[in-house]
Amino acid sequence: MNRILYTAASLFAVGLMAFSAKSQTIVSTSPENKNFVLEEYTGVNCQFCPDGHKRAQEIKDSNPNDVVLMNIHVGSFAPNNPPYKTPWGAAIDNQAAVSGYPAGSVNRRTDLNVDYQSGGSAMSRGEWQSAATEIFSETSPVNIAIDASLDTATREMTLLVEVYYTSSTNGPDKLNIALLQNNVKGPQIDGGNFYPEMRYPDGDYNHMHMLRELLTGQWGVDLNNTTQNTFWDSTITYTIPNSYYGLPVSLLDMEVAAFVSDGQENIYTGTQEFLIPSNLSWDMDLTSSSSTNDFCSSTTDAQINISNTGNSTITSF
Repeated sequence: MNRILYTAASLFAVGLMAFSAKSQTIVSTSPENKNFVLEEYTGVNCQFCPDGHKRAQEIKDSNPNDVVLMNIHVGSFAPNNPPYKTPWGAAIDNQAAVSGYPAGSVNRRTDLNVDYQSGGSAMSRGEWQSAATEIFSETSPVNIAIDASLDTATREMTLLVEVYYTSSTNGPDKLNIALLQNNVKGPQIDGGNFYPEMRYPDGDYNHMHMLRELLTGQWGVDLNNTTQNTFWDSTITYTIPNSYYGLPVSLLDMEVAAFVSDGQENIYTGTQEFLIPSNLSWDMDLTSSSSTNDFCSSTTDAQINISNTGNSTITSF
């Protein structure tokens, strides 16, 4: 198989190369419908944002293999502390012309049959399901697939990315790769009211799909050859730091999102995968535990949170 090995940093500086479709291994070469890519603009001081989180997750739960969720903490309801914001969020928020939170861009489209907020791609949470239905009905000109693994000892991620064009686009297109973090425990106004399933006993909230880094820069890197039957692949290595912008990184809670867009807008399709540790011998991990009693008693109320670090569904433990 023909591949180029890139470090994440080199993606900013080099042109990406196209190869023969004979080398395809994980991406489909048959025309497929588009996947739903939601960039949700949110903040811990946003009262109705948990309702947005819940609505987005319901769409993903109904279409688990066809939905990409990215929660971008940005705007007046996202303070600097806790450090959930990134250097990338403001430009995406500005391009979307967000006028109220929560809001979301669906595939960065401005031509869907929905009510937009103020001239950009931002729409209110009540429009996301209708937008998803429309996106799912459209054929994508390009397919994308990723395969991510993680060495927890070195913190090195290895990411195989494959892109295949089932029909031609005007090009050049953009490949975007984002790192997201799940299970970030922290504050959230009205999390208990609008999304009680994500509230901890102590009142904190479980933040999911939180944007941490854009490995390909603000607007992605060029895919120059976008004619039908063009195949491109790359193996990317990247060392995940101990923290992003002051927030500690939990390696087992990281996931990768990748999508192909027509310039800075109009995302054709995308995909999302958890990082799979390549050197762990167990399948479950205890992430937290708590009890309501700190004295001797015959009964107690306890909460135990576990994470699945393996490839199989956990049915009992």
